[in-house]
Amino acid sequence: MRTINTVFKRLAQEDDKTELASQKIELSLFEDLKKWEALMWKSQKETTSDAERVEKEFQKTKKANKAKFDDAYTLYKRALKELREAESMAKNLGLKVPKEWANTLEGMRTAINRIPLSDLRKVWTN
Repeated sequence: MRTINTVFKRLAQEDDKTELASQKIELSLFEDLKKWEALMWKSQKETTSDAERVEKEFQKTKKANKAKFDDAYTLYKRALKELREAESMAKNLGLKVPKEWANTLEGMRTAINRIPLSDLRKVWTN
């Protein structure tokens, strides 16, 4: 009988150790989860900061490109007006306007259309 009591005593002690080890594992897992969450929040803050910086630079560049486009378009309209006047004067004199002039005007239009403008409101949204 004494042997049985000893066996039961030992089994009870091992159950306590197993339960305690299980609780340590759960606690360790929870601590790891909290660390990972903190890392994710840190990553989110860094990427948000980067995205805001990129957005600011994008808007600045977009504004500068728009100004360049406006200047180029004004120059194009002036060139078109001059070409039309030259065509009219040449017609009155019975002369033909060189085709290169029209080709140059078309080149100007192509260049203007290749100035990068974007309708994106934001590159990054929260």
